[in-house]
Amino acid sequence: MSSVSPSGSVSSSAAEAQLFPAIFEHAPEGILLLDDSRRCVEANPAARHLLGYSREELLQRTVEDLTVPDDRPHIPSRWQTLLSQRTCQGLWRILTAVGQTLYAESRCQAHILPGVHLCLFRDVTPPQQADADAHLLRQALDALSAGIIITDQQQLQEPIVYVNRAVTRLTGYRPEELLGQNCRIFSGRYRDQPGLEEVRAAIRQGQTALVELVQQRKDGTLWFNLLSLAPLRNPRGVVTHYVRVLIDITHVRQRLGRWQPEVIASSLPDQAPTIPDQAPAASPPRIPQADPPEAASTTPHILVVEDEDAVREFIRLVLVQAGYTVSLASDGEEAWDIFRREPHHFDLVLSDVLMPRRNGPELAALIHSLRPTLPILFVSGYTGAAAAKLQQIPARELLLEKPFSIDKLLQAVRQALARGKSETPDSSPAATPSSSPGASAL
Repeated sequence: MSSVSPSGSVSSSAAEAQLFPAIFEHAPEGILLLDDSRRCVEANPAARHLLGYSREELLQRTVEDLTVPDDRPHIPSRWQTLLSQRTCQGLWRILTAVGQTLYAESRCQAHILPGVHLCLFRDVTPPQQADADAHLLRQALDALSAGIIITDQQQLQEPIVYVNRAVTRLTGYRPEELLGQNCRIFSGRYRDQPGLEEVRAAIRQGQTALVELVQQRKDGTLWFNLLSLAPLRNPRGVVTHYVRVLIDITHVRQRLGRWQPEVIASSLPDQAPTIPDQAPAASPPRIPQADPPEAASTTPHILVVEDEDAVREFIRLVLVQAGYTVSLASDGEEAWDIFRREPHHFDLVLSDVLMPRRNGPELAALIHSLRPTLPILFVSGYTGAAAAKLQQIPARELLLEKPFSIDKLLQAVRQALARGKSETPDSSPAATPSSSPGASAL
């Protein structure tokens, strides 16, 4: 409780209690509090901003983790000097979260509290080094095939402040035509798409989003954009910018023979996007469809379990376009919650192997405790028998190796569904994870 003087003013001790947290939060210098093992126990906003980590990420890191590799062998001796002399200062070469090297002037004080040590630092990186790092970053962004757009959320119109070279290739607009514009320029006359409302909602809430949009190029042609967006925050946690990643998935729809986007089907009932250099009368190549029964009630229902958002969305897109019904889960625990509520609702489970909150083989064991013969198609970056052995994939299941093509994915799905139909409930006991290799690689 704050003590109050007879005149009604707050006492000096209460004022000090409010002053020190304010200094910590608003200091322009980075402030780290370290324990005896050189692990960070607290970091102020300036430190988090300079290092590029969130508070939670910093609390898992030591001084060595934040130092360039060449300097790490010297850390123990310098730490002993600090503990013996109680203070030290010097140049600290920092390795940031994005791999950038910063030169920091640091001042440290040992034992400000029992087992707690203070480190103050500020960025003194030479301008030449900063310019070189910025140039390297620009080169890296311009080398990407995906479009990168950054918008300023602190201005009313949320103008575009950066585009990489791929944006010009994707949209036909030159950088000077886009800088200062709002991203609605890419929607043309298709501004009522459900995906755009998802984008607006994500921005209002400061969240990430992954949506599929119909976009219009400068020349009026349409293309399909798998758009990922994420907020950038200042040290106070306020969203200052948004990063958008644009991936052209028009070729995916071409191969599936589904050019017309559902989101504008009502406004363009008989039209398909114009594909540059494509004869209007030419029929797009079609991937053989799976053989779903005509009745909607018997359309195969696939549960897709994948922790990478972009991969999960790609698989969903391919399967839906091929005529399957799809449910999604981002990890094994979420998949199990979905499956156990309606275990007879699914015809196939397509699952990644390595995932947080329950991996693929563990999920398979649970699923087979309820549905012993339900086929499970695993996908993994590991290959062949080594994957089955190292990751304990049940021997009876199929394994689709990453990266895979659309054809490979649909072929594997058809094969897994056919295997499920050929097995009767009595022909296969509940599968359990096996340490022996044997998963069939596709």
